[in-house]
Amino acid sequence: AWLAGRHDAGELPAVERGRRIERDRRTAYRGGLAGPMGERVAALLDELEPVAGPLGCARGVDAARDLLRRGGGAADQRAAAGRPSDLERAVRALSARFGDPALG
Repeated sequence: AWLAGRHDAGELPAVERGRRIERDRRTAYRGGLAGPMGERVAALLDELEPVAGPLGCARGVDAARDLLRRGGGAADQRAAAGRPSDLERAVRALSARFGDPALG
């Protein structure tokens, strides 16, 4: 309903084209969710928050904000791998969290 309302009011942002998407992809590769990419994700979550509750999605937005604060999934993987990096430790730690309802 929210998206349809924005469409009807002519408020939808322009569709991103190839160069912007490619630039964002490179930015995310270099910095993950730190810097510009994290700021864009946070802004999108801000836009979604008012409609998330009525749609029953507030918990998902909260989980996304928490993931953003932690630096994204890649940061979770690096933390699980530890120092020195251990792939098996990372897989065990992350698989133990799989399906955890507290993680959204």
